[in-house]
Amino acid sequence: MSDGRELEPRIERLEMALLEIDTRLARLEHRPAAAHPAAAPAPSAASAPSAVPAPSEGNLLGLAGICTLILGGAFVLRAVTESRMIPPLGGVVFGLAYAAVWIWNADRLARAGRRRAALFHAVTAALIAFPLVWETSVRFHTIPPEVAGVIDGTLGLLFLWIAVRNRQQLLAWTGSVAAVLVGFGVGVSISVLVVLSVLGAATMIAAKEWEFASWPAALAANAMALVLAFTHGPGAAATLIVYCAIWIVPAAIGRGERDIVIIVQATAALLIGIGGATLLLLPAGMASLLWCGFGVLAAEVAHHTRLRIMGVQSVLWIGAALFASGLLLSIVGAFVSEGPSIELPAAALGNGIAALVACVRLPAWRPERLVLASIFLGMVFNGTLVVLGPRVTNTALLRTAVLAAAASLLAVLGRLIDSREASLLARAVLIIGGVKLLAEDLRLGRAAVLVVSFALYGAALLIVSRSGWSRPPAEGTGSGM
Repeated sequence: MSDGRELEPRIERLEMALLEIDTRLARLEHRPAAAHPAAAPAPSAASAPSAVPAPSEGNLLGLAGICTLILGGAFVLRAVTESRMIPPLGGVVFGLAYAAVWIWNADRLARAGRRRAALFHAVTAALIAFPLVWETSVRFHTIPPEVAGVIDGTLGLLFLWIAVRNRQQLLAWTGSVAAVLVGFGVGVSISVLVVLSVLGAATMIAAKEWEFASWPAALAANAMALVLAFTHGPGAAATLIVYCAIWIVPAAIGRGERDIVIIVQATAALLIGIGGATLLLLPAGMASLLWCGFGVLAAEVAHHTRLRIMGVQSVLWIGAALFASGLLLSIVGAFVSEGPSIELPAAALGNGIAALVACVRLPAWRPERLVLASIFLGMVFNGTLVVLGPRVTNTALLRTAVLAAAASLLAVLGRLIDSREASLLARAVLIIGGVKLLAEDLRLGRAAVLVVSFALYGAALLIVSRSGWSRPPAEGTGSGM
């Protein structure tokens, strides 16, 4: 009997401990705590649990019902506006205020720990606010597109603030994607480009751990900047510079030099913003020379910092100048035109020289050097034909001779200075020469000319095969962003 009396208090203490644990779990899960077994009445048939779930945050149907009622309230406001009981502008203000109430409620729910309910309310508020901005601007013309762009960006920033405040990434994605869709719906304009850039840059700065949350705004801003650069709208050059400056801010405040998202976006903003602005303000030849200067500067930075992205940026700047300077068209013309019609613009000459300087300054071995060396080689090939073309009657044979000589010289140079780029370029030139030999010389040349062409090409094959570059690339030279 004494053992039974001692056991009962222990069992009661164990029940109280279990009840306390259940109460703490209930607070975390936001459900009613279980009552003490001694105080709970015996279950009866009337109080038996029913098949209908109790309303809670986990009840998706209940949340969907609440959100449907919220949307119904928005349509009530629309009906009142369409009946002219309030003016159209007043309807817009009331609609945005109505959406703001539910955005505030989503923030309140998130701070209370009800993350699913907060997400439902936020998405519902987005379905009210963002389409309202688009419709009142595009369909009803109640507000101008510039104002619509500002409101659109402000809503996106509001969603970002709530997301960062409550550590809920889906809210940031909701506001960003919705703002991008409405921005494109409203149309490309200065205000939309600026606000989307601000939204994306703010996401990069405020939501540091959400690495890809800024991509929707970044991609949309880049596309709009390209459109603005090609459409030459009023104020386009200044807007492109502002767009570039906004995207440079996250990189400038020190988010880490190896953050790929920030590095890629800053590079794209530099190319599109500064490149587009200079192309709008300067003639194509002068713009190409300026871009070549940027490319050489980027190569110099890559030489001192070993940042791979700077080498890539050097290639992009000089590659863009390849089009603006006319060098690319000139190289193509050198393959298909006859002697006197081949030209080498002054900007194209500067383009080739800048490519050589940047190639020398970049750390070896890197594929970027191969691209830059190819641009320089194209300029040399073109210039040779410009000088010798008017003096030679058979232009096809001249092209074959120049290609064979170039391949031979590159192979020997690659052997002498241990240049992998020169060796690879020699083989690339051989391939181009072989295709040209079959496509042009065999089709147009006489037998006596073909003897010379095949002799030159065969000699180049032998020289390249005996002068191959054999040293493996140094370890670690191509690493690093």
